Amino acid sequence: MSVESIQAGKQLPNWAKRAVDSMSSVINTVPGMVLGIAFLFAFSGSSLQNTFWILIIANIVHYFATPYQMIKDSLTKMNGSWETTAKLMGDNWFKTIVRVVTPNAWPTILQVFGYYFVNAMVTISASACGSKPQLVRTVSGACCHLRAITRPRSDV
Repeated sequence: MSVESIQAGKQLPNWAKRAVDSMSSVINTVPGMVLGIAFLFAFSGSSLQNTFWILIIANIVHYFATPYQMIKDSLTKMNGSWETTAKLMGDNWFKTIVRVVTPNAWPTILQVFGYYFVNAMVTISASACGSKPQLVRTVSGACCHLRAITRPRSDV
């Protein structure tokens, strides 16, 4: 696989490229509640049940469409002649990705991480409210403690 093939998907047949594009769009249409319930049933009884990793996987799957499109557009804008230059310099595929593609796609990579971070924080805050009562008591206790600390004292 080369930089050029990453950019344009040249080693993939057309049906595979269309399948990945369609899958990313379909995943985006699934409501978060449906995805959460599906993950709950799919991973109940497994080692992922009640872990932070299940939230990470669910967020990556749920918000996959936009970052996928961002990265895809970024890679298609890159110059394909870098692959030829890398071969002339004796670089292998991995070195080309590290030295050429990653620095040129760095702004998009940062935007992808920012997009995932903001949406994950919204999801995690919502799921914390619907989780175990023990966690809700802990969070509400922390909020009450914070409010007591930040409230001006009237007896001073």
